[in-house]
Amino acid sequence: MYSKISSLIPGFSLLPPQPLRPTLQKIVLPPLLQKSHTTTPCKITLLPSELLIQIFSHLSPYELFLLRETCVRFNKFLDAPKSSTTKEIWRNARKEFLKDKSNPPKEMSEREYTKLLYYRGFCQFCGHNNIFRVEIYWQFKARCCHECLMKNTISLNELIKNCGDTIPEGLIVTIPYIYYNDSYYFWKNTLNYIYIQYLIYLKTNSILSPQFYSFLYSLKLNFKSIMVYVKGKMRKEDYEPLHEIRIRDEIRRLKIKNLFYIIN
Repeated sequence: MYSKISSLIPGFSLLPPQPLRPTLQKIVLPPLLQKSHTTTPCKITLLPSELLIQIFSHLSPYELFLLRETCVRFNKFLDAPKSSTTKEIWRNARKEFLKDKSNPPKEMSEREYTKLLYYRGFCQFCGHNNIFRVEIYWQFKARCCHECLMKNTISLNELIKNCGDTIPEGLIVTIPYIYYNDSYYFWKNTLNYIYIQYLIYLKTNSILSPQFYSFLYSLKLNFKSIMVYVKGKMRKEDYEPLHEIRIRDEIRRLKIKNLFYIIN
């Protein structure tokens, strides 16, 4: 069943990806550097956490990003998504220097949200720098240029053409999408993940079972929360094509169109 979508989305697999095992090489310093080399930490890293919090609370996002790269302690301190102190530091920097007082999307940390806003002119995939060509796509929580958007998404037309007989309409409308150049686009990684979950449920439940209905309902609630957030970030005229009725009509139109081509 998943042969079509696996050929459509590179890297698609029912098995979890295997982590790469890096090969570590021992670094040997030259004799002169061995004598001068010291492991004595910088004095600022020895300050108590209370003082560090006071210092970090006055820094800009750019300075916080630089501090994350200086030492292990600062990295752990500024990269703890479950820490209320860390959240407050990034939130203050964002509100003070970026003048953004809104909340981050669901399941996105304050640091990730601040990074998304601060580097809004840079594509997070290829590094392309052009504030007029790089956009934030809130449905996907991604910031990218047109070329990377096309690489990481699949159009509704292509999805229906290649996988219309294996992915039901009710599942498609629960996946976050954007309306771009008069067409709907889905993020490939999200489509990949949800389709795998769909296949797992099919193995143990029928499409008409209450469990399967609960699965689709939970996806729909998640989709609704994402799109409500998106609505707050977009202009009304840009948000209009994102209604469920619009995309359902488009799915049926494309299915009829593809069926017509097959018959003829």
